[in-house]
Amino acid sequence: RHDSIASISASYRNAIHFRRRTATSVFNSVITGFPTGIFLDGNATMANYTSAEGEIKDNLLISLGKPANPFAATSPITVDSVKNYYLSGNPAGFISKTSQANYPAIGLNINLFYSMNVSYPANPNFAVNSGSIISGANFTHNKLSNSFFQQVPFLGAFGQTDWTVGWSNFNPQIIQY
Repeated sequence: RHDSIASISASYRNAIHFRRRTATSVFNSVITGFPTGIFLDGNATMANYTSAEGEIKDNLLISLGKPANPFAATSPITVDSVKNYYLSGNPAGFISKTSQANYPAIGLNINLFYSMNVSYPANPNFAVNSGSIISGANFTHNKLSNSFFQQVPFLGAFGQTDWTVGWSNFNPQIIQY
C-alpha cells in the first residue's frame, strides 16, 4: 500500500515501467497500488505503443500516493503523450487518488492491500461483487482472439468467484511447513 507518508524507493514507485523497447500488451486489467501508474521509458518503447506493436487497452488505472502521478515518461517523451496514448484506448480512464477511500465504489477491498500496520490474511477473498470493475472488459482486439483467453465481463483478475480459494496462500510466513 503506497498511500502512506513512508518513504518509497524510486525503483518501486511504478505500477508499470515499460523500458528497453518493450512491446508488452495489457488488456482488461485494474492497475493500482503505486504512486505512478504507467511509466514509458525511452523513444523506442513509446514508438512500440504508438505503432500498436504493444497495446495498453481497456484497463482502469488508479495511481495512489502522495503525490499520485498517473503517468510518467523520460525525455523527450512527455507525460502528456503517455496520458493521451492511454486515454485513446482505455474508456474506463484513470483515477488519481491520495488515499484508498473510494476503492469500495470501484469494487476493490482496501483490506487486501499491503500495509505496514496490518497482517495480511493467508486466504483473502478477492471476489468482486459490486463496483465499476464488474463490467467493462473487451475481447474484440485481435490479440485476444485465441481461445486461451476466457472472455469475462469484469476488469481485472477477479469477478464474483475468487479462483485462488483452496490452492494458494498469501501469507506463507504464518504457515508451519
